[in-house]
Amino acid sequence: MVEEYMERMREAMERYLEEFEERRLWHPSSETIEPLFNVFIEPREVVVTVDIPCADRDGVNVKFLDENTMEIEARLQRTLDFQTLKIMHRSGRFTRYYVRVDLPVPVEPSRATVTCYKSVLEIRTPRKGLS
Repeated sequence: MVEEYMERMREAMERYLEEFEERRLWHPSSETIEPLFNVFIEPREVVVTVDIPCADRDGVNVKFLDENTMEIEARLQRTLDFQTLKIMHRSGRFTRYYVRVDLPVPVEPSRATVTCYKSVLEIRTPRKGLS
């Protein structure tokens, strides 16, 4: 039983690492870069935090596609490029952040609250069926 559990854990870790290695956090064709984010499941709500340094606070847009998916987009205050970031072996520029977040539990998008403090965007959304 323990061996079976360990084998499932090993397979899950391999899938995770493969996904991580294949995933690009920048998309030069659309001039977007994916920000770092976290999803916290709390008893009554889901909290998503997104790190958006250098973003224009008036250019932030949070859109729910459904009760399990949200898109977050934020315009940068100025255009960034790989050279500015001291990355010389790539080329490209970025004008905005973009990330699509899959939520592990259904939420009530109409009741979401969005705040931004010191370049950290916070989206709090009540869990569906718990209010």
